[in-house]
Amino acid sequence: MNGEEADNFLAVFEGDSFDEKSFAINVLQTQVVSEVIEKIDACIGNGIDTLESVLSVVQSRTDALLQGLKKIRARIGEPYARLEQRVLHLRRVQSACDFLRRSGRIFALAKKLPPQPAAGVEEAATLPEDQLGKVAQTLGDLGHQFSGLDWRGVHALEREHRRFARWREAAETRATALLVDARGIGSSS
Repeated sequence: MNGEEADNFLAVFEGDSFDEKSFAINVLQTQVVSEVIEKIDACIGNGIDTLESVLSVVQSRTDALLQGLKKIRARIGEPYARLEQRVLHLRRVQSACDFLRRSGRIFALAKKLPPQPAAGVEEAATLPEDQLGKVAQTLGDLGHQFSGLDWRGVHALEREHRRFARWREAAETRATALLVDARGIGSSS
């Protein structure tokens, strides 16, 4: 400090307006505030350092978990795809088995029908009444088997379906004729 600055500095302490208590309080307050600010800065600096180290640990653990997840996906991905293919294959096999089972049931039911309603409606009149119930039951079972089955394109099943349709028409005609006869209504039409 040069001489003029020192005089100005000391001029504060001279005179009647100088209050020692106020000056001391002001100096102490300035000192305390600067120390508090230093401690806060130190705490913040330590907190930031601690937070950065915690975040670094969390980041490294997250990276390790992601690597583990990638390994698990690699281990599971291929077996899952194979299992999915096998399930699809099993569904197809089950569908084929169901088709064969229903086809076999159709052929077994078709054997229960008398050979053929020869000329169709005229031949239906020769169907004995005691066989009409059995034929109707067999036709109902055949209708159920054909209803949920995609049989088109299978020649043996198409043939049985045509036979089934002829028998159904013949049985309906015979049943209608028996009802008309039972009621005593003459058939003039």
